Amino acid sequence: IHLKFNYVDEAQINGITIMNGLTDDYGGGIYCQHSSPTLENLTIHNNTAGSGGGIYCGGDSNLSLKNVTINNNVALSIVYSRGGGVKCVSANISLENTTISNNSAEEGGGCFIYHANASLKNVTIDGNIANDGGGIYCRYASQLNFMNVTISNNIADDYGGGIACLFVSNISLINCIMWNNLPQEVFTPNYANGGSSITISYSDIQGGYAGIEINNDDTVYWEEGNIDLDPLFVDGDNGDYHLTEFSPCIDAGDPTSPFDPDGTIADMGAFYYHQDVGINDNELAVTNYQLANYPNPFNPTTTISFSLSAENMENAEIKIFNIKGQLVETLQITNSPNQQIIWNAEKQASGVYFYKLVVDGIAVDTKKMLLLK
Repeated sequence: IHLKFNYVDEAQINGITIMNGLTDDYGGGIYCQHSSPTLENLTIHNNTAGSGGGIYCGGDSNLSLKNVTINNNVALSIVYSRGGGVKCVSANISLENTTISNNSAEEGGGCFIYHANASLKNVTIDGNIANDGGGIYCRYASQLNFMNVTISNNIADDYGGGIACLFVSNISLINCIMWNNLPQEVFTPNYANGGSSITISYSDIQGGYAGIEINNDDTVYWEEGNIDLDPLFVDGDNGDYHLTEFSPCIDAGDPTSPFDPDGTIADMGAFYYHQDVGINDNELAVTNYQLANYPNPFNPTTTISFSLSAENMENAEIKIFNIKGQLVETLQITNSPNQQIIWNAEKQASGVYFYKLVVDGIAVDTKKMLLLK
């Protein structure tokens, strides 16, 4: 599909599959130039081009993608095949609720961003392969903003399994997960002229700060809320990046971000974990118990506080679980003074723990705490 010049500024393409396209030039599935179309509910797969195997976007275009799957596309050229899934040059691109998977190219297996602006929200980038920049390759004053993006299982033969960033490009990651990308999560090469910056907050980065390899005058702004803990995907090896019940990424996002649809604090990653925060006949009201702990994070002790009636306190306890869901300790709180109890985690390993307030055998509230030694 060719979308060229201002005649297609208001174009909308919805609910189709674009497959088996082939060109030696740009855009095996979609070619967008000097246009501002909206693509929704599409599948773009098994397309091949010299660059931009699935999509090419250039020439001051403003391309919007929502609920789009871009997979199994290839950029194949004798010289510089770029952007197996998407190539964006001197344009603006917005992606929401989109999956970019199993694409390949020499540079930017998933996406190649060149002197362009990209905004990604609730996007999964996984299983892409390239020589450089398995998931994403950005260069020459590009600006990329990631919000609730999962980048996982991408591979680069040379550098930047998750992201390769160079030549004065800037990346912001909030509420994101970068996990199991090889050989690094993020990389800036030493032959680039420096000046790139990467800002990360409230994100789960494998290897933590060390998972980001920076060269020359590039800068990492490692801000608050970041963790380095197994996100506990449902089945990441087979492309299911939903979170399981005990994932440390649940409620670990930026507390100032919009709440998840279930009314809880934003999770990290492309998919939120739906929590049942209501009340049913088999549980007591959650909102009456003021369950909390301080300090959090802590080492090695923390004070768990709660609010219980004298009657309920006679049959109450705190159960503490590790991230695997294994019970590590039960604290009896019968007649606990000041409605507080101290947990000493001296014998436990660093990591995320969950504590449940149990009254008469019913778990009435659950909270999360972080032990950092």
